[in-house]
Amino acid sequence: MEGNAQLTNEIKEYVIERGVDMVGIAPVSRFDNGPEETHPRHYMSDATYVISLGMKINDGNCDVWGEWTEPSV
Repeated sequence: MEGNAQLTNEIKEYVIERGVDMVGIAPVSRFDNGPEETHPRHYMSDATYVISLGMKINDGNCDVWGEWTEPSV
């Protein structure tokens, strides 16, 4: 398990040093209760972990896209 923690920390340090604002790493089992079509194994059958990256988008860039409205059900 110590090797996994070290690799996790190395990945996080690597992407943050390159400008990523946030990063998370989780086992695919975290997605087991969600919809099948959004499960990581739906896209990669042998996936074991998911790496999520987040970056801040300047508000001015978002304004170009216009207003978001709740989708109709």
